[in-house]
Amino acid sequence: MSTPSTIRRSFGFLCLSPLLIALVAGLGPLGVSGGIQWPLAGILMVAMLLAAWFLGAREICGVDPQRRRLAAAGLLLVLALTGITVFAVLGPPQEASLGDNQLRYPLLLINSIAVAGALILLREALVADGEGFHSTLGFAAVLIAAPLYVAFHAMQLVEYRSLARLGSETMTPEIALMDQLSLILLFFGATLTYLATAAFAAAMGKLRWLGSTTSRVYVTISLLAALCVGIRIVEAFSSAQSPLWGFDHWSSLPGFVLLIPAVPWLMPCLLGIVLLRRAGAGAPQA
Repeated sequence: MSTPSTIRRSFGFLCLSPLLIALVAGLGPLGVSGGIQWPLAGILMVAMLLAAWFLGAREICGVDPQRRRLAAAGLLLVLALTGITVFAVLGPPQEASLGDNQLRYPLLLINSIAVAGALILLREALVADGEGFHSTLGFAAVLIAAPLYVAFHAMQLVEYRSLARLGSETMTPEIALMDQLSLILLFFGATLTYLATAAFAAAMGKLRWLGSTTSRVYVTISLLAALCVGIRIVEAFSSAQSPLWGFDHWSSLPGFVLLIPAVPWLMPCLLGIVLLRRAGAGAPQA
């Protein structure tokens, strides 16, 4: 069983992990070779999983049903966070090779399933403790967002496999059409993910799983993110000439960044760290 000091260190390390992921990803643009960058990314991922285990994931093997739900949800979200490490090292799809992108999208698809499963487990845990309103709103958003995300990643995988088969990075009209359709699915999948995060953060605040200030910050940031994505969607649909990927006006830049497929998962992943701490130590506040 983990000691309180181990739990505190594990919690602190996991809270810092998004910054560490950004630092490892930033080594590539600085000219550090993949032979150094990938081992560092691997060490970071293993360290994150070990920290998750000591923090509370071990409760999956326990007997208390509520702690097992929390541990399973938290572990799935930390697994998604380790996946984000891979995507960060690979870099943007347009700068990666066709081979790298054929690795990226199966992992993204798995990540989307893991995040959806975690949030469904979180809803069950919240309902078990008596919070049924906000958790059901979040659950409804996840039920729609998850298939949109899965479809987007599956279509992107087919797109890059087709390009690799053709031996060209130039899209045929059929591939370009599929690409545009998949981006529309991403628009709404990402928006619903931000809305689901806001709903679950509000539910956790109601039950005091999050402190009131933390809960309000989470809800505010998630709703602002959904608004920024909404602005980007409005620009994209404002005319047939507006690009679906990229942006025309500076006001759409935040929405464009927030639409990067793995970005909407960052805040749920941080909630997963809180769930693991609660599973392992029963801490009522975060």
